[in-house]
Amino acid sequence: MEIIFSVPEKTTEADTQGLRVFGLDHWKAVVATLNGSILKHNNLEHYDAYLISESSLFVYPDRVVILTCGTTTLLRALPSILESGKKIGYEMCWFQFSRKNFLYPEEQHFPHTSFDEEVKYCTDMFLDGHAHVLGPITGDHWYVYVVDRIGREMVSGQCLDRRQSFNLYMYGMDQDVAQLFIKAEPMILPSILEKDSKDEGVIMAKNTSGASFSFVTTSQEATDRSGIGRYLL
Repeated sequence: MEIIFSVPEKTTEADTQGLRVFGLDHWKAVVATLNGSILKHNNLEHYDAYLISESSLFVYPDRVVILTCGTTTLLRALPSILESGKKIGYEMCWFQFSRKNFLYPEEQHFPHTSFDEEVKYCTDMFLDGHAHVLGPITGDHWYVYVVDRIGREMVSGQCLDRRQSFNLYMYGMDQDVAQLFIKAEPMILPSILEKDSKDEGVIMAKNTSGASFSFVTTSQEATDRSGIGRYLL
């Protein structure tokens, strides 16, 4: 889920920080509404990153991105996020909620028991939203709900969209391959991680064949081990 706000011209330091002006306690309360909790956080140069019990939260000056899984009630955090923007004089200009069809739909809670219910929940807040289904409804497919209020520049009669994003979602991966994309600690994934008896500094996990492998600890290590580096410019 991504919420982007239009930012009026500001002058004070607090206004420049935008949504980042809200502290850890504020985002703990927001995450609690989706039935999650913040485990760790890191204030980086351009955004604040929060590791939550069901995935991740990223707070930028002008936007909030939340990625969750399991049985979280993600949309229930939306009103709190919209209210956060209002408190600092921001207006929402983009909202996107999307997900794959559930693996365990019977275990989901309101408002996520069906896409129809999710659309109704969003429509109660937005009159200008649009719902889409990408892919075959009889197989794997992707649900999308979008509210687009971004004012775009027109050049030679064509709309110029300067902001674009690319998302890559993977599922059903072989465990040996998946671990190349994971940076983890025992406190985060206790059920699959264990310390190697020969090297206490290396985090190990058991794959389905019984062999051990170590999780990557840096993005560069993931690049080197996956072999994708040779394709990067």
